[in-house]
Amino acid sequence: MPWTRPRLAIVACAAVSALAMLYVGLFQISWLAWLACPGFGSGCASVALAPSSYPLGLAEGLLLAASGGLICALVQMKSKEAAAVVVVLAFVNLIANFKGLLDMQKLGAYSLWGLLCAALALPVAALAPRSMVRLRRLDLAQSTAAALRRLRHRMAPSSETSGIAVSAVMRLKSWITAGCAASGSARPAVQSSKLPMTR
Repeated sequence: MPWTRPRLAIVACAAVSALAMLYVGLFQISWLAWLACPGFGSGCASVALAPSSYPLGLAEGLLLAASGGLICALVQMKSKEAAAVVVVLAFVNLIANFKGLLDMQKLGAYSLWGLLCAALALPVAALAPRSMVRLRRLDLAQSTAAALRRLRHRMAPSSETSGIAVSAVMRLKSWITAGCAASGSARPAVQSSKLPMTR
């Protein structure tokens, strides 16, 4: 499948978002003791450890990282089903990041990583439907080209057969013409041979 600009942008944005959320998720499950937060002080840690950041007891950072990784993997497939799943995941990711923004506003603390992923979720959600439309157009063009090739292949034997038939008819016509000419030249000789006998 060709690498179009929308697909490249989706992979780039989803990959950066997945890496950022993986970093936050590792902090949430205590695999990292410290979470960097340039420009926001301790806001990143406060947001990451808030109760709202653990839906169903799971680290939200790891869930969003898995979502971004799935988008990167599925956008490289050619099937229409994979393209539809990418669109669904892109909008689920957008909703989850919008919820994260609301939670940060209620908490009164902001996370650099949460803001970054929310910003990257917008182009992913906007480009995913365009990528699916281009995939459908590509499939339509390929199926049309395949149908034309099959049609040409079917028509090729018939043209050869018609050429053979035409050549056979031309040969038969030449044989008939030659036979008529030979019979016409022989008749006067026969008549002239009968004339002395009548005398």
